[in-house]
Amino acid sequence: MDKDETTGNDSIEVLRSAAVLTSFGPGTMLHTTEGEVPIEWLDTGHKLLTLDHGAQPIVQINRIRLLRSDLRRHSELSPVVLPPDTFGPSIPGHHVRISPNSLVLYRSPRAELDFGSSEVLVSGNMLAEPMPLRRPGDTTFVYTQILMQRHELLSIEGMWVGSLFVADLNAMDTEKDDPLVAALGKTAMVAARPILTRTEARALLAQDLGGRSIQTRLDLSGH
Repeated sequence: MDKDETTGNDSIEVLRSAAVLTSFGPGTMLHTTEGEVPIEWLDTGHKLLTLDHGAQPIVQINRIRLLRSDLRRHSELSPVVLPPDTFGPSIPGHHVRISPNSLVLYRSPRAELDFGSSEVLVSGNMLAEPMPLRRPGDTTFVYTQILMQRHELLSIEGMWVGSLFVADLNAMDTEKDDPLVAALGKTAMVAARPILTRTEARALLAQDLGGRSIQTRLDLSGH
């Protein structure tokens, strides 16, 4: 199911959804069983390549259109932009735009000591601080959210970025016949990896980077 919502009346629900949940910007290329496909072309007939469970079907796609007026009033919704070669040669291959709270896989031996896993999830807005990355604001923008049956790490131009993560479906305004509820039920979704808070991520990145490029620790290829 593909849902397309357009703001312009400052819809609190739509804006909160775009701000809090993982979303991808136009032109994002995702790996499917048919090769790389632009996010605009994706539908529930596609299967995406995931880090943990191989090829998995898409349950639902949400598209949220933010007007220029929305972005002027809510600058926190502006995307984080990952320029080409940010994390190494052709990773990504072109500018990739994600929502500030999109969850990116980060690998660090120090994380094992602090959080019990060498692989953790760090929000895009935290990666934007040490890099730094640009945040364009004054334009119309469409975010796309991809719901899988569980929280998955999706392959995006050499990076691993989380699918739509809904910690508590009871907090969402969903109908009983909504495919999201039908697929997942009213139960909490489990994150694919530990999600670091802003304070935790800031501390870990500061210790790991020490002024060096973030690509020395991100190791996004999965190899």
